[in-house]
Amino acid sequence: MRPTWKVGCAVVIGCLILILSCGLGQVAVQQRLVTPPEVQLRVGAYWLAAYATKRPACPPYGGRKPVGGLPCSTDSLFPGDEVYVIWLVRSAQPGDRREIPQQLFTLPLY
Repeated sequence: MRPTWKVGCAVVIGCLILILSCGLGQVAVQQRLVTPPEVQLRVGAYWLAAYATKRPACPPYGGRKPVGGLPCSTDSLFPGDEVYVIWLVRSAQPGDRREIPQQLFTLPLY
């Protein structure tokens, strides 16, 4: 009985550390204690793009962050605060230029 109890405690403590580190990481990025990472990952027909931007409604093109000088249909004259966004972009068909973006996560940066 005793070894099972030790393994159970180790699993619970490991899960708590994982949950707390994710929450603390989010707070650190949100409060600008840590620079948010820019991620571009391609797997098959899917792109995962994550970056900080002042235009969170503008989807990435080709899985890359939109260029600051180019207008977006959702742009206003006065951009808002910076936001960290994560997009999943799917090609309609392999080798096709059409993309279907889906915003997965938005985190305002203060």
